[in-house]
Amino acid sequence: MRPCTSTRSLLLSVENGTTEVGFLASPRASIVFGYNQRRRIHTHFTNFTRFLTSLKYGPRNSTLNHRRSRVNRPSTLSAPICYSATKPEPDQSNETASDPLVFAEDGCSKTCGLQGSHRNPDSLNSFLERTENSAPASSSAQDPETKEGDRHAYFGKQDYHGLGAALLESPKGTLYKEFVNKGYIKLKRSTRLVDDETFLYSLNCKNLDQPEIVAVAWGKGKSKGKAGEKAFRSLVFEMHKNGMLQNLVDKVLHKREEPTKLGVRLDDHSLIMMRRALWNLRQAGALSTVEANRQRIRPPAAKYISMRNITIPNPRRIHISMVLKNRLKRYLGNPDLAKLHNRLNRLQINQRKEDILNLVHANTYSIIVAATGTGKSTQLPQIILNDAIDKNSGARCKVICVQPRRIAASSLARRVAHERDESLGSSVGYHVRFDHKPARNVGSITYCTTGIMLELLQNIPGYLDSVSHIVLDEVHERDVGLDLLMLLLRNYINERKAKNAYAPKLIVTSATLDIELFSSYFQNKLPDGTLSPAPQISIPGRTFEVTKHFLEDVIDSFSCLQPETLKELLRDPGTAYYLEEESRYQSDQVEEKPAPRDYSPEKGEPPVNGHLFARTARFERDEEDMMPVGLVCAAICSVLSTTTDGAVLVFLPGIVEIVDVESKLRAYGKELGLDFSNTNRFQILKLHSSLPESHNEPFRPSPPGCRRIFLATNIAETSITMPDVKYVIDLGKQRKFVHHAESRSRKFGSFWISHSCAAQRAGRAGRVRDGKYFALFSKKRYDSFGITKVPEMALCSLDEVCLRVKSASSGARIEDFLQGAIEPPKMERVRIAIEELQHMGALDKNEELTTLGAHLSKLPLPPSLGKLILLGVIFRCLDPLLILGAMGDFINLFRLVFGNDDLMQRAELRKEYAEISSSDHITSINIFKAVRNVYQTMGASQAREFADSQFVHFGRFQDTHRVARQILSILADSGFIPHANASHDHLEFGGPELNVNSGRTTLIKGLLLHVNSLNIAAHDKTNGNLYRTSSTHLAKLPRSSVNSKLRPLRNILVYDWKEPFSHLFQLRNTTHVTSLAACLFGGPLRVTNDEVSLNSWLTMTVGVKSEQEREYAVKLLLELRKALDLALRNAIPSLNRPDERLLANQLSPSSTSCDSIIEALSETLAPILDGEEAGRGTSKPANPAQSFQNNWVAI
Repeated sequence: MRPCTSTRSLLLSVENGTTEVGFLASPRASIVFGYNQRRRIHTHFTNFTRFLTSLKYGPRNSTLNHRRSRVNRPSTLSAPICYSATKPEPDQSNETASDPLVFAEDGCSKTCGLQGSHRNPDSLNSFLERTENSAPASSSAQDPETKEGDRHAYFGKQDYHGLGAALLESPKGTLYKEFVNKGYIKLKRSTRLVDDETFLYSLNCKNLDQPEIVAVAWGKGKSKGKAGEKAFRSLVFEMHKNGMLQNLVDKVLHKREEPTKLGVRLDDHSLIMMRRALWNLRQAGALSTVEANRQRIRPPAAKYISMRNITIPNPRRIHISMVLKNRLKRYLGNPDLAKLHNRLNRLQINQRKEDILNLVHANTYSIIVAATGTGKSTQLPQIILNDAIDKNSGARCKVICVQPRRIAASSLARRVAHERDESLGSSVGYHVRFDHKPARNVGSITYCTTGIMLELLQNIPGYLDSVSHIVLDEVHERDVGLDLLMLLLRNYINERKAKNAYAPKLIVTSATLDIELFSSYFQNKLPDGTLSPAPQISIPGRTFEVTKHFLEDVIDSFSCLQPETLKELLRDPGTAYYLEEESRYQSDQVEEKPAPRDYSPEKGEPPVNGHLFARTARFERDEEDMMPVGLVCAAICSVLSTTTDGAVLVFLPGIVEIVDVESKLRAYGKELGLDFSNTNRFQILKLHSSLPESHNEPFRPSPPGCRRIFLATNIAETSITMPDVKYVIDLGKQRKFVHHAESRSRKFGSFWISHSCAAQRAGRAGRVRDGKYFALFSKKRYDSFGITKVPEMALCSLDEVCLRVKSASSGARIEDFLQGAIEPPKMERVRIAIEELQHMGALDKNEELTTLGAHLSKLPLPPSLGKLILLGVIFRCLDPLLILGAMGDFINLFRLVFGNDDLMQRAELRKEYAEISSSDHITSINIFKAVRNVYQTMGASQAREFADSQFVHFGRFQDTHRVARQILSILADSGFIPHANASHDHLEFGGPELNVNSGRTTLIKGLLLHVNSLNIAAHDKTNGNLYRTSSTHLAKLPRSSVNSKLRPLRNILVYDWKEPFSHLFQLRNTTHVTSLAACLFGGPLRVTNDEVSLNSWLTMTVGVKSEQEREYAVKLLLELRKALDLALRNAIPSLNRPDERLLANQLSPSSTSCDSIIEALSETLAPILDGEEAGRGTSKPANPAQSFQNNWVAI
């Protein structure tokens, strides 16, 4: 072995039998070599010693043999050792020069001196014995071999400006938070199994600004977690010793003090236009001051809500009650329905009818825990209604049954109407988004979703006055709307009871429920004034048996499949990774802990097990990319191959997995003897909230001889009965947004389900007969699940919740009100949400609802999207902003593609739709408009064909189209726009009057920036292609963004949200804005020494021709911003003023203060932005939608 001495860095590889030895040398060099056979350790150590000597004395130095003879042969060594070697400084003499060799044995750092040929080094055996018995102290990182007085050997909790405590208590989390995520260092991690009981966790840390500085450490342990903990502690100690830690801390502190700087270039023409805009805006703002101070009159209730209170005189009630009783008698005595009545009477809940009625009559709050299949969702409302009718009080009975999902509410209403031998709209109805079949106002049952119920409470004062019973079904779901609804209902009922006024009965039901939690939350007031927990009834399920099989048993059943095809399925990367992790978890090789009950994302890293998927040390990929699609397909084929009848219900996390599983089944089915293209034998049905067929297909009878495979998310988990389902295959995961309030980031993460969810899913197989439940996770994994779900209120953003709270209870403080929730959120997260609403202008500094906040509370949208749409009304660019608002967080309309050719074509189409707008938002708007043009001119079938040719997800387009139309109707019913402009006859949403400025791309970008003024990212030129945000986090652009391919990178981007990705963040839905637009539409603007500072972190220098003009330009920019803010504040109240002309659906653009602002902006401010972008080559030409349509038609 002869090293290359011509370079400072070299890599040598020596192969001895089956063992490879690799050396990497540099001024700070790491040398890592491994062993497959312990008996060869002497050879490796000899080679290593020869290599170190060659670095210092040359490859042919005569002292080599002498040094080699002094190294004792070690007796045993159980694992590789990781070394960090440092060459001596040039000015050191041979007497004092040393090659310190730092070991990390079991996570400990040691120094073994090879000082010179005249010195006798320690025996390796004795050295290892000492390192086995020593470890770094927990309170300070100190080298055990170093004397107490050596100040460089340790650090305490107060060192490094207080960062020492965090490094000692949580080295991994602190390194990632302070250095890795900010792009200062790069960590390479590797883990391998040394033997059956020992893991080796290696770390290589490189300073990105000074690549020659490297720190290396490793740790051993019986699990990856313990090995990693030791490795990170050793790495921190090594970084302290070589000075890397001090260098990094100084850099972080310097970065915090040095703001990011950009420039705003203003020429003479821009200054003239800005001065003209300032004058016009001041005039418009002054005119609108009177309008802004006018008293706002509440508009009429939204017409899309037709369930209103109707006061019925008492004689009329008696007559209605008698009519209802006669109808019930005819229904119960109908001989044609005898078979149906017998079947319903056999249901367990009907057998406990008297107990249930006694419980409900005697208590304001009651709890019913009924197992899956007992009929609680369909029979409980009927039991209450029929009892009231039988007692001649049917006209006073109105039952509202609240369901967590649309598909459950609509399907249950249809089933109950069928059981009552009625058509929908008689005594049974439903109300969900996009669909409404109202029941009569009295003597009725209405199924609705949680969101609709909240809308009814907010928009119809006194709505509950005519409601007799409220059934909250499936409360174990614990979504944020349900928790808020429970809080509002409890407060309302308690207030009514305190006044001795009428209040409805509240019944809480579920199959799996934390009884103690809910009974203590809903307490009944006894006659003596004391409070008593809500009583409960437990109803066991049927005797239909559901056999549970876990992953161990499922894999054994694969023997019936063709080996080669099975091998292909299990070779899928996601499946291979998943099976490996499950195997390690089951064999105690992976140490994971369940999430705590009070889980809060702000505490640090997400929990590894229990609820949220976490990344492992081996992979830097998102868990969403590692789903075991092949395993799911193998399980489906195994069930279909070994059974002859019964449908299969498969639970998957999301639409991506549903599409992937369907694709793989059709690709490999024939090889396994299952031809899924033969619809007479098999039907694959997809159940997802965005797919229209999900609402009807599950309930239609299957054709004779045909087996159905339902690919579903958790929408099929509750309140749905599919009679032919006999087998359930469960991946055990679901997806939700996790909101990190402090970093203002979100992650669409994969969660492990809870025991209650698993029970609900298994119950789908035993509704009408015996069934089987196949869990694609181990029994040990199942035992680690939480009992119930983590409340969504602990995971999601709370700005919409806070706005609803203030709208429903204006007199209470938001923090105090939310303290009454069944499991209150952390007050720090509430405070952050309040600050965001105040920054948006929805709340004032006293947390009171502003006019804008009152407007936003009427829209069923997050506040930011609601404000964006209202700005579209004000600035006459409603169509593009309404499209964005209807899309929500996921604006990408492109569907998934897999082939390289398709990927390239889709990328080209994305680029063509984006044109030169440098905007993901404009790209999505153009795509939607292109499909809509075909949809409205040629019909749905031609639009679907066109969408397929453009790789557009047509179902996503339809969903966006329906949402946009509903929002348009709400805007008209709330008085924001005339009803004539809400007509569906217009090609653009809102008609031409509300879309005068829809072609101004710069204005649309500016309004996006105004709504997301806190979400600004500036290009960090010191970190390559990365961007820096207000929280000093470094972020990258995803490959799907049109801005990721642009060079040079744009200086300022506005984004919708950011998500953690590896050691950085990813910016989702980005749009390039100019510096001038950022100053005019962004966050708080301050002037310091002829510079402007945006959001207190982004500093911009105003560039003008001469220094004499700089002060004038800065002052003009600041005054223009003030005038724009004033004009916007004054325009908001004019949206919904009690003007007779507006209520008469007449629009006079020249006579209102709002239109004065629009005119000023259109004539002066918008051209300023257009001119700046044109000068930079980023202005957008004509809309490409029509040209795409024409080209497609020509083809």
